[in-house]
Amino acid sequence: MVVFFYKPEPSEEDIKKRQDQDRIVEYIKEKVELENKEEIKKIKFIDHEKNYSTGFWAYEVIINDKIKLTFTAWRERAEVYLSYVDEGNIKLIENKKNKNESNIEVIYEK
Repeated sequence: MVVFFYKPEPSEEDIKKRQDQDRIVEYIKEKVELENKEEIKKIKFIDHEKNYSTGFWAYEVIINDKIKLTFTAWRERAEVYLSYVDEGNIKLIENKKNKNESNIEVIYEK
């Protein structure tokens, strides 16, 4: 018996979604600090939705399984903005001194 696995090429939309998510991860690494000085260990993407009237994309993210954030992605300008903090306390820092590059688990939405 022969078994074949077929993995389709990612669509253009899948590629753009991943680029948005990568920008959000970089934004979090560069500008988000937890109020209690806890280290960011996990970033999980849980949902995304397009606003058809504005063309923006909204992404819901959970940091360390407890702090829920919503980001707005503007693809035409390749920019992302933090638009809503649901739970937990964070501080936005212009330029983080100790940017944590390693040991952050990123779980991308499928």
